Amino acid sequence: MVRFRDHGGRDGAEEVMTQVVQRLRKKEDFGAVAKELSDALSGEKRGDIGWIKRGSLADKELEAMLFEMPSGATSSVQVREDRFEVYKVTDQRHSTTTEFQDVQKEIETKLLAQLREDAQKQVLDELRAKGNIITIFDGEKPAQKPVRNAESSP
Repeated sequence: MVRFRDHGGRDGAEEVMTQVVQRLRKKEDFGAVAKELSDALSGEKRGDIGWIKRGSLADKELEAMLFEMPSGATSSVQVREDRFEVYKVTDQRHSTTTEFQDVQKEIETKLLAQLREDAQKQVLDELRAKGNIITIFDGEKPAQKPVRNAESSP
């Protein structure tokens, strides 16, 4: 990404983007060019913006373009209101479905843990409903029952 404001306006940014395009046409490493010339924070990471999930970008046209590009392809210059952008698709992963047998034990473990937790809560709720529980954190002292003095006579 080359922002207009970082290069004295659109003309300055266009000069930098021209350098980007020329270097990429000479087969220079995209990451090296991005690190040197990009104004985006991703430039520090050699232009890597990470994996993009379908439906995750606000710009649906950009998303459609990126998902149509094959791995290794570099986009044409994308002109935005305040910047120029170039993208490279380095790899693609297609969504997969996990077989039930592969997650059955994990599901069973989570369900059993939830059942145990629910049973514990139910028992504690029942005990609290039946008893008068006072802890040192309640700030109240329990009512004192009168104690008979062993020396006095009935």
